[in-house]
This record gives sequence, C-alpha cells and structure tokens, in this order.
Amino acid sequence: AFSKAIFENSGDALMYGGWFGYEGCRKVIAERQNSLEGTSLQPDNIIMHNGSSGCLENVLKAFIQPHDIVIVESPSYSGTVRAIQGFQSDVVEIPMGTTGIDPNLFRRTVENLKAQGRRVKLFYTIPDYHNPTGTITELNIRQSILETCATNEIIIAEDAAYTEIYFNNRPPPSSYYALSDGHGVIKMCSFSKIIATGLRSGWIQARQEFADPLTKVRFDMGNSPLVHYVLKDLIESGKLDIHVNSMRALYEKKCKILIKSLLDHCSPYLELSEPLGGYFLWVK
Repeated sequence: AFSKAIFENSGDALMYGGWFGYEGCRKVIAERQNSLEGTSLQPDNIIMHNGSSGCLENVLKAFIQPHDIVIVESPSYSGTVRAIQGFQSDVVEIPMGTTGIDPNLFRRTVENLKAQGRRVKLFYTIPDYHNPTGTITELNIRQSILETCATNEIIIAEDAAYTEIYFNNRPPPSSYYALSDGHGVIKMCSFSKIIATGLRSGWIQARQEFADPLTKVRFDMGNSPLVHYVLKDLIESGKLDIHVNSMRALYEKKCKILIKSLLDHCSPYLELSEPLGGYFLWVK
C-alpha cells in the first residue's frame, strides 16, 4: 500500500495534509463507520489526526478554558487526565462500576457543581472496553448520560480506541455518537490499536457545528497524506477488516493466557473478571 501510494500519487501523498486530511481516506472511513453503526457520516464529518491523543488535544484546544470542569471516569487513562490538566481545567472523577458510571451520581455531580457556579464543559468517556477496567458501559447508562449532558450543554468526548477489539460478539452499535446522531458528541477513533501505533493516525467524528471550530484551531499543517493513502487502500480493498479479524483472535488468545497464568499461580490473592474485548484486564 505504501509503494502504491508513492508510485501512483506521490505528488499529493508527499505534500502537507491540510486541516481535514486526504478526502479519499475520510470518505472510506465515513462509509465504513456508516456500515458499522448506521450513521450518515460524510467526509467533512471526519478530521484526520495524530492518533486519538491528537484528537483529544484538538478537542481541548477548541473548547476548554482555564478552570472549566471536565468529568472523567475513575480510574481513567492517565495520559488523558494529564492532557486535561495541561489546559488548566479541573478534573472531577466519578467511580467506574461493572456496567459503567452511576448515571444518577453523574447527574447529581453536575447539578451540585452548577449550584456552586461551576461550569462542566466536557465529559470524557471510554465506553467500550474501558482503559483500564475493561468495562463496557451499558446502553441505558449511555442514554441517561446523554440526557444529562444535553440538558446541561456538556460536550461528550467519546474515546473509541478499543471498540473494534471485541473477542466474540460485536458490541451493539450504540456509541454515544450513534445514539445522538452526533448532537453534543465528538467521537475520537484510532488506527493505533488495530494496525500499528507508529502510524500515528486517527480521526475525529463530528457534526459541522463542532468540525468548524476544531479545524480553526489547528496549526500543525495536518498529518501525513502518505499514511492516509495507505489507509484508504487498506479499507477499500477489504484488507483492513481481514487484519482486524486476525487481531481480535490474537488479543483474545493473549488475554486467556494471562488469565490462566494469574489463576494458576495467584488465585488466592486476587479477583478478576474476564473482559469481552480490548486491551485491559482489571485485577483486584
């Protein structure tokens, strides 16, 4: 795919990437996501980024000001918490349970902060195969949180880095983005976990009212069009789906080996629940 991009499209593939990224890549990503989730994305709903971490930085730069409040699940990915604090905003944690956070506690937390004159600007969540607990947030919890966020004008930053790494059964097509048709939700996705971290490629999925301000605060000259041409070829040819299927089997095998080893050698001292996908095993 790299050779094809260089030999056939070197003039474009070796230039700057622009705010949105190569349109051909964004088109096939939108079509693939529409097939997976029943959405109606167009290429301009997709913004290519430097992995999901680049997506998050763009979201924070566009919408977060000092002393805004960002709610996160507890525990959450430490890199995200550091990034939020780097924009001088305040992090409020809500404990993660076996089915997600408590939506009533989420609502009360928002109401209490509002009563104190504080503004909750963003809710950062990893609803599928959570990092680090491995939890899948249940559908009714997602729906309740969407209602609370819509009522209080809180943006949901949905991190979907692990969604495609299911072991047996695909999670229901019920992302926050799909449930709301993107209203109030910015979805952040990545090729890092399903192809290679070194590609440094991911994308933001957003409606126009979010895409406009997100692109206006970008000053990085975009990402590598060469990688975008490669990704387009992998998706369009069907090779990406074949590869992801093999990765699911590999990750499931590794997870089972890890669990067996822990139970064989450490079972009196720990508790664990076998995850249904993702990268993480939460051990007590």
